Amino acid sequence: MSQNIEYIVNERGERVKAIVPIDFLSKKLKSKKSASKKLTREKLKKYAGSIQLITDPLKYQKKIRSEWN
Repeated sequence: MSQNIEYIVNERGERVKAIVPIDFLSKKLKSKKSASKKLTREKLKKYAGSIQLITDPLKYQKKIRSEWN
């Protein structure tokens, strides 16, 4: 497997794009997918109830977003 990544640079020499070999990219994507599959319901249950809400989440969201305008 070749890991020769080629970069395309702009006139200032900054990297703007990369040319990545397909086999390298597919291996990276597979490893990323398998990492996300490690989160099971049992592992996520330990976080259940961690947040105690005192206001309605939608009302809070609308209030916060209205501050942007």
